[in-house]
Amino acid sequence: MKPPLQNLRWFLAVALILSQANVSAQKDEDFADGIGFYTQVGSQFSALTWTASISDPKQVNEMEPETSFYSYGLDFSQATAVGPVPPHLIGYNWGYLHPNGSKEGDWAIRFIPVSGTKEKLYRLRFDGPWESIRSGQIPHRLWYLRTPGRGGDEAFIYKFRDPAEAAAQKMSALLGVLKSSQRIYSGNLSYSMIWGPQVRSFKIRFTQFEEASGKIEAEVCVSGESDSFSMEGRLQGTNLTLNSSKRNEKWDINASEPSGFTGSIGGGKSSGTVDIDLTSFSLSAPPATGTPTPTQAPPDSRDFAQMILGGWRGEKYVTTYRKDGTYSMTPISPDAGQPKPDGTWHLEGNTLTKTYPGKPSTVYTILSLTSEKLTIKDDEGITYSQDRSK
Repeated sequence: MKPPLQNLRWFLAVALILSQANVSAQKDEDFADGIGFYTQVGSQFSALTWTASISDPKQVNEMEPETSFYSYGLDFSQATAVGPVPPHLIGYNWGYLHPNGSKEGDWAIRFIPVSGTKEKLYRLRFDGPWESIRSGQIPHRLWYLRTPGRGGDEAFIYKFRDPAEAAAQKMSALLGVLKSSQRIYSGNLSYSMIWGPQVRSFKIRFTQFEEASGKIEAEVCVSGESDSFSMEGRLQGTNLTLNSSKRNEKWDINASEPSGFTGSIGGGKSSGTVDIDLTSFSLSAPPATGTPTPTQAPPDSRDFAQMILGGWRGEKYVTTYRKDGTYSMTPISPDAGQPKPDGTWHLEGNTLTKTYPGKPSTVYTILSLTSEKLTIKDDEGITYSQDRSK
C-alpha cells in the first residue's frame, strides 16, 4: 500500500494531467457561427460558408495540410424519412479533381462522435486516398466536400497547400518573429506544485538572433516580479531551448504550430510548462534592465506590411493583400456583386493607402493589427474590423 503522501502526489499528478487534457478539448464556444461544418487548425475554428461549382469554381481557397474537420449541431443519430441511415449513404462524400480536370471519387465521409459539447459534435474522417491528397503525394487541382441537397456539382471547394511550401512559410514566419527585436509577446508559466499548478503571466522580447548559428537571446518580465531577467539558447528547426542562469531555469519549447511556442520548464527545482502566444504583440522600444513594462514606440510599418499579407474577411468581401503591392476583393455574400478589379496598396507607419482603378486613393489608419484581426478607420472616421480569412 502506498504511503499517504505518495498517494496525494499521485492523485495531484493525475488531476493535473486531466485538467491539461480538458484545455485542448472542443467547446461550444469554438463553434460561434452556429450549426454547420467547421475546420480546425491549431486552436482556430472556422465555419465552412459558401459552396461552389466543382466543374467551374470561381475561387479555390487553400488550407493547411494539418486541418481537421467537424460538424456541429447536426444530429446524425436521428432517423431520416427512411429510417436510421449512415451519413455517407445520404450524400455526404468527397472527391478531387486531377490537374488535368478529370474527377475522382466519390468516397465516404465517416462521422465520429466527439464528447464535451452541449450540441452534437462529430469529427469527420475521410475514406479513400485522403492522406495521399493531404500529404501532396497525389497532385490535385481541388478537392470537394459534398453534402446532400446541393446538387451534384455543388460542394465546398478547397485545395491543400503544398506541405513543403507550408513548412517553408511556417519557418519563415518563425524566423521573422525571432528577428524582430522590438516585438514583445505574452505568455504563461505553469509551475507544478504539490497543491496544484501555479500560473504566472510574462512578457518576452527576443533581443538578438543569429540565423546561421541559431543562437538567440531574450529578455523576460514575469508578472509580480520587479526585475526582468535574460535568457539565452539556440533554435534547431522549430525547437527552441532557453536558459536563465539567474533563475537556474531551462525552457524546452517548440513552435510546431504557428500560433506559438509550447513546452516544458526544467532545471534546478523548477518544473512545469511554458506557453508563448505569437498571434499578437506590442511594438516597443528596447526595455531598460529592471523595467518590467517597456515604453511604447511608434508603429513600425515593416511589421505591419508583413502581418497584413493574406486574406481578411469583412461582411461582404475577403480582401487579400499581396507582397507585390496589389490587393483583391472577392465577394463572400450573395449581395456583394461581382469580383472587383485588383487595386494597389501602400503602408507608411500605420497609414494604409489603397488605390482602386479609376477612383481616388483612400487613406486608412490602422488602429490595431494582430495575426487574427485587422481594425482600420477611414478618413471619415468610420471603423472597419476584419478577421483573418482561413
